[in-house]
Amino acid sequence: MSDARKKLAVIAEDDPINQRLATMVLQKAGFHTEVCDHGGECIDLLAGDVDADLLVLDLQMPRYDGFHVLQRLNDLKLIEQFPICVLTGDSRPETVKRALLAGAHDYVVKPYKAPELDQRVRELVFDASEAEIRKLIENLRVHDPSMFHAHGLQAWAQRGFNAYQTAYEKNSICVLIPRSTTPAAYTKMPYAEITAKTHIFRKRSFGWRKVWPTYAVSGKKADKAS
Repeated sequence: MSDARKKLAVIAEDDPINQRLATMVLQKAGFHTEVCDHGGECIDLLAGDVDADLLVLDLQMPRYDGFHVLQRLNDLKLIEQFPICVLTGDSRPETVKRALLAGAHDYVVKPYKAPELDQRVRELVFDASEAEIRKLIENLRVHDPSMFHAHGLQAWAQRGFNAYQTAYEKNSICVLIPRSTTPAAYTKMPYAEITAKTHIFRKRSFGWRKVWPTYAVSGKKADKAS
């Protein structure tokens, strides 16, 4: 992890063995972890003062399952505030599709091997320093309005952004910055303003998913009450 702050992964999983395995993998990957035994605890934690960088979410849990958690995160406008990796034993295509449409970024089927989860999580978390973010934006060239037709980006079409497709660590990303400025001018702004107004999406096999900034990075959560 390039950030001095140790990143936080919330694990929502009711099975003790799976809790220990996910905790081991994520801590080895450099995360601090918080474990929730059921969906209700997960919702309360994420809606509170916890600044999560990642949610690892089981679908089958007591006191609200994973789909209920995804719905509540949508209701609270938290669904794009951190990547969400679903872990479940249900590999049916209709379940996978339902989870992804509800806002999950990735879907890992149990039983899984530790290296698989490690790789998938590393692909989800956008771990760039301030200097890297500024350089990334400064090197943006031609914005592409057609990006807003891509799955996962349509809702951003009327929000006052230009979309730039580029790459970071050999992965395709889409960077949205305010239409009212140029990339070169934007990089001269205070970093707090950059984190508040920039949105970075990573290409997944099923569409684009927002990966930066998490609200832990931006220092503020979405207006959940509105």
